[in-house]
Amino acid sequence: MNKKLAAFLFASGLGLAVTATPAFASCYSACAAEWRACIAAGTSQAECGAERSACQQSCN
Repeated sequence: MNKKLAAFLFASGLGLAVTATPAFASCYSACAAEWRACIAAGTSQAECGAERSACQQSCN
């Protein structure tokens, strides 16, 4: 659980860091960064993939 929280906080920080770039590109970039952090935290690829899909759908 601590790894997931750390990954979320890390990804949130990355998301805030890329807000100065164009909205469409930064949204997808943030989704990719969150996915990488999720995988790095040891979460299954299926769960991370589902979260990434949801994130990308929110970009549209």
